Amino acid sequence: MPMTTLTPAEANRLFYAEHAVDYDATEFCANAALGQQRLRQALAPALGALPPDPRVLDAGGGSGNASRYLFEQGLQPVLVDASAEMGALWRSKASALGYEPQTQVAELEAFFAEDQRSWDLVVFSSVLHHLEDPGRLLGQVARR
Repeated sequence: MPMTTLTPAEANRLFYAEHAVDYDATEFCANAALGQQRLRQALAPALGALPPDPRVLDAGGGSGNASRYLFEQGLQPVLVDASAEMGALWRSKASALGYEPQTQVAELEAFFAEDQRSWDLVVFSSVLHHLEDPGRLLGQVARR
């Protein structure tokens, strides 16, 4: 049987198609109070520097842990993730919390190549290590 080589995005999409439902219960950054505290501490300075009515993107947002915090701060983030299952998990959680989330299923590289919007804040929480070339992507993001 020939061996198939997957891109990181393809491998992640296949993995999270099966494991999205378990993500919040098994990932330190998602379920541990310390992980959530670190996320909030990391975001606090950026939130304080935002203009009124900011455009906020949760890039590779998965099950929406950063988006949840952003909603709690009165923001309306757009969550983009390569996994449809992770996006669905966030939509379900957001609805239960009374939020109306905006989500898009896309690989981050393709999203930033095609989407021409500018953003006041782009959040990467537990996603850069999933990318093939994070430096190239961050260059694209910085120009927005």
